[in-house]
Amino acid sequence: MKYKIIKIIEKITTTFHIDKILWRFLSPGLYVFNFHRIGSKNESEFARDVFSCSEVAFEKIILTIKGNFRIVSAKELANSIAENNKIVDRIALITFDDGYIDNYTVAYPILKRHDVTALFFLSTSLINSQRVAWWDEITFLLRQSIGCRVTLPDSSSTILLTEEHIENQIQLFIQNTKRQRRTNIPKILAELHQSLNEPVKRLEDAPSLFMSWDNVKTMVENNMEVGSHTVSHQILSSLKNEEQTYEIFESKIIIETELAQTVTAFAYPVGSKDCYNTVSKKLCEQAGYALAFNNQPGINKMIKDPFDLYRICVDSDNIHKFRFNVWMNS
Repeated sequence: MKYKIIKIIEKITTTFHIDKILWRFLSPGLYVFNFHRIGSKNESEFARDVFSCSEVAFEKIILTIKGNFRIVSAKELANSIAENNKIVDRIALITFDDGYIDNYTVAYPILKRHDVTALFFLSTSLINSQRVAWWDEITFLLRQSIGCRVTLPDSSSTILLTEEHIENQIQLFIQNTKRQRRTNIPKILAELHQSLNEPVKRLEDAPSLFMSWDNVKTMVENNMEVGSHTVSHQILSSLKNEEQTYEIFESKIIIETELAQTVTAFAYPVGSKDCYNTVSKKLCEQAGYALAFNNQPGINKMIKDPFDLYRICVDSDNIHKFRFNVWMNS
């Protein structure tokens, strides 16, 4: 019932553009807007749900944020929190996860043109490499295997991949993968490869999906910031303590070595409540980060825990829906 009521309110506010008026009444706080890929998702053979919005929509959203918030950098935010954990005005931080190449080729030029800074969280093993992220790999393999049967990672059932339902089946498989705690992602991938041999050759010929270190350095030289998103983007809560330590500490060392500057911010892979734990947060503090971000919707009004900050994920080209989602979370 609650969901239906929210959808009705959304329909009314977006249809009559009331969302723009509602933004005048947004409460003070830190609003962290998170993006992944920017571009046309329907043209990709890889994961499509990681596309936040189109290039045109991205520019509109950035201008909307700039016109309604004071945009801050991670460094400025960390310094501010150290002095006072209460946010008294309306500020925004713009972030990106993973380090996709379109962050550099599409998003960065728009940010630079409008003099807007952003924070890019990198999974270091993907940068400057031909590697494919595990969710993209799963998507590619399943998309190329219509007519085959695959077993879900929790071994609960098998599904027959069909053209009609492939997008939903991909999502089912990936969400099932994210929930696993008794096995790890490399093992899930190995088992999937073993059951689907044919698409592997094509996967090896796929173009690089992620930025190079030169791309990253260019952005940093032009008012952008970089944070850590672990080494391999595994689910931290599924790892042993020593494995978490490696992912959190080593990624920071790699970035700082490549860029010759201190990394102060971290983002938990996937970022839902069950994908990181108290060990993760403690390790972030020990590693020397000042801030760590989850991927749960919400506004940070009082910074009680700088290692568990909320973010609002952008997932639509519709500017009115974007405004409504922000208002609902405020």
